[in-house]
Amino acid sequence: ALDSSQTLVRQFLQLQQNRATTFNTLESAHKTYLQTAPQYDFQTYRSQVAKVTEEFSTISKQILTIITKLQADDSTKTLAQLMKDIQAAEKDKLQLVTKLQCVKQDAIDHPDDNHEFQVRELRKEHGQIVIHINEILRDIRYEMDSINS
Repeated sequence: ALDSSQTLVRQFLQLQQNRATTFNTLESAHKTYLQTAPQYDFQTYRSQVAKVTEEFSTISKQILTIITKLQADDSTKTLAQLMKDIQAAEKDKLQLVTKLQCVKQDAIDHPDDNHEFQVRELRKEHGQIVIHINEILRDIRYEMDSINS
């Protein structure tokens, strides 16, 4: 069971890396979209968002499969819970990124201090979620090390 749990954790970490890359793609697409203001090339942006959404969905389904496998074994239940915690945090992060993108567009369309303040606050919140995700990833590595020893 140890080998398979190591393999599952490696797969999970790779999927997490893919998710980070997908977030970067989303950020890049949005930055490009904002540069098309004030007309905004919504068609291009929407198709990029659709691809990213599909990718997030695929990653999430694969991670849920890994979690299910890890939950089946008492020795890896903690790992499964940590991965569930990451899934929840990633969902929060995605919702926050979406909100941030809307506020960034509002800030371009209606420049004022309130929008700038909202952008700063949302960025701060985003930073906190990223720190939280990284802490859980560290816990997953510790948990894997303790199972191995």
